[in-house]
Amino acid sequence: LCHRVGNTAGLKTLKNDHPNIARQLLKDEPYLQCMDLPGTEIVAFLDSLLPLAQQALYSKNGNVSHAGETSLLYLTQIDPARASPPLIDFSLRALDVSSVNLSHQAPAALSALSRLLQPGLRRDPSIILSRLPEILRLTLAGIDSNDQSKTLRTLIFYRNLVMWVPVGGSANLPNVYESKKALDRGGADGTMHVSDNLNEVRYSITDSPIYKRAFESLPESSVFFQASITTNLDGPDVDADTSMREAMLTMSDWSLAFLDRVYEILRAAGEQEKVGKGHSGVASRHTSVDVAQAKNFSRIMKETLCYFFFLPWT
Repeated sequence: LCHRVGNTAGLKTLKNDHPNIARQLLKDEPYLQCMDLPGTEIVAFLDSLLPLAQQALYSKNGNVSHAGETSLLYLTQIDPARASPPLIDFSLRALDVSSVNLSHQAPAALSALSRLLQPGLRRDPSIILSRLPEILRLTLAGIDSNDQSKTLRTLIFYRNLVMWVPVGGSANLPNVYESKKALDRGGADGTMHVSDNLNEVRYSITDSPIYKRAFESLPESSVFFQASITTNLDGPDVDADTSMREAMLTMSDWSLAFLDRVYEILRAAGEQEKVGKGHSGVASRHTSVDVAQAKNFSRIMKETLCYFFFLPWT
């Protein structure tokens, strides 16, 4: 489905910018003329498939859970402005300690947040930035020396977060919507492409009147139903720079508590090694699985801290 939506947008862009190439392509591959999906069908697909992908996250089978994460990522990118907010809010409810009936879903909720971070920030940063204080508060408890799996998922989420939102508020942020300094003489930013408005054409599918009416007609049981829409569907906010700076300052307040948790993790690991030694003073043997898990944990920890202390745009 996502491949088909992307190809439809690419074909529309090709028709606008290179009509001769588009005509030849349609002549050689006539099936492309039937790829366009009406907005009502896209909404029906999203409304049916996103809850299934969300449920797959909580599977005890690792392969099924990973497939659910991947499906959630691709499906959300079709319409991140409408799909991301309800899914993020559900994940935050699962992380809240007061939600006893959802506490077992915390690891899967952390994985979902990691996947939803990038689509939300790319389409409308306010989707993530407005929820950032609550996200940081609820996810901090995920760093637990007694639960390595949850700690690993939390560190992966933090690694992805600090890759996008730096810690600290002193950086001079570039205006990605107006600045042309990063473009070369041909007007490109270093990425190979055949058009300058592929994203605009892709998102125009979700801005059509038919698509919007289909969303408005969804029942209250739909995952997309919300009493009020707080996200901006018309493009970047005029105060995007201010929102970003506030988010960076919020992360500054969170950073000390995060480093305290990391220190506790490292200290607890040392204590466990000491306890594991017998009367002979020799540590207990570790299997190859233990070694692989320790290496993976160290790698994620190192990457997270590297991005944590790296301050771009200075």
